[in-house]
Amino acid sequence: MMLSDVKANNGWLRSNDAVLFRAWILLLNLTGGSCYFFGCSSETWDYTGQLDARFDHDKEPRVYHVMLHTSMATRDSSGHLPGVILLFHGLGGDAAGMVESTSMRHLAATHGYMQVYLEGIRKPGSALQCGERSWNAGTCCDDAHMSGADDVGYVQGVLEDLYRRFPFDRNLVFVAGISNGASMALRVGCQLPSRIAGIVAAVGSLEIRQGMNCATRCDGGLEWPGYETCAWSQDREGCRLEDWLQGTEKVFTCDLQHKQVPVLLFNGQRDPYTAINGQVFVPLNPGGYNESYPPVHYAFTYFAHMYGCQGTPHVSYIAGTDHDHTECMTFPGCTNVTSCISSRAGHHWYGSRYNYLKVCKCEGYSWLNCLSSWWSYGPQTFSIDITEQSLDFFDKQRDALRHSPFLTV
Repeated sequence: MMLSDVKANNGWLRSNDAVLFRAWILLLNLTGGSCYFFGCSSETWDYTGQLDARFDHDKEPRVYHVMLHTSMATRDSSGHLPGVILLFHGLGGDAAGMVESTSMRHLAATHGYMQVYLEGIRKPGSALQCGERSWNAGTCCDDAHMSGADDVGYVQGVLEDLYRRFPFDRNLVFVAGISNGASMALRVGCQLPSRIAGIVAAVGSLEIRQGMNCATRCDGGLEWPGYETCAWSQDREGCRLEDWLQGTEKVFTCDLQHKQVPVLLFNGQRDPYTAINGQVFVPLNPGGYNESYPPVHYAFTYFAHMYGCQGTPHVSYIAGTDHDHTECMTFPGCTNVTSCISSRAGHHWYGSRYNYLKVCKCEGYSWLNCLSSWWSYGPQTFSIDITEQSLDFFDKQRDALRHSPFLTV
């Protein structure tokens, strides 16, 4: 059974989990439980850059990886240099996993973009291939967040190094990420608006404010070991949308009034990690940290408010079926902010047909971890393709900028 077929029958799996796990254990015993069963392959980069020591974290050099087509070494037939897409992997993953879980490497070059895959902070002492990496996106995640890693400075360092090594259009630098990486992409867009031409955030959150006081209906640690999972109280003072828009207590500053960076958000109604109505995680042990993710429409409204959008948002795109569909919303005459919500999607890069179990196991995780995380992410949707939508979105920004009389390469 293909992964997409398994995902489509998620309800069947939930009622037959014991049978599924026994079958997998038998299969893994027969195959030795090795990556050979799925055929892992090491990613081949066109270039790997290492930044100078000022960007080191915990004595580990920071690196990045480049994928490009040979034709991108020069200007295209119209005399244009290529644009760049900076890609941020999710929590616990790495750049190689990001390549495998999207189809960017197959499509971005045909649209004229270099791809730059970034690496988050490695977990100290991690023995896994992926390094269990994380980003300091605001209120999350893991070692990057707890150590106060300067990941925005790292991105600046990557861009400076790229400028010295590759010819590309500096006005066409886009960012995209998934989960913790999506939140990091939003932070980079907020804090480096003069360098970023567009943002795509897949199942991420805008973590500009702490929301620990917004926790309500906590479960006592029943769902996630070591943490209480709490809903976000949208009626509590300081937690309401209007309070969040005007609040002064900031994790980081996001001032885009003078430079509007177009934003495209993707979220799912059945996402257990970045809940559509907001979520707060409260640690039960001393080694944990507070996590708070505001409701998805808070970020959508924040950017609209920042960009001066007026009126009531309307549906600008809809695809799929009554059972599984995606709707995208924009404001009248204000296309710089778009939010796409999938009706039955979980925590994924939507539309991507890849083998999650293969990627997870090749990153170094155990079969049990891979199976449990795959199950917990919820269903995939193919009612929208994030890669295709992202490239179309970047193309529109590129065309608009190339016709602007105020920008030069």
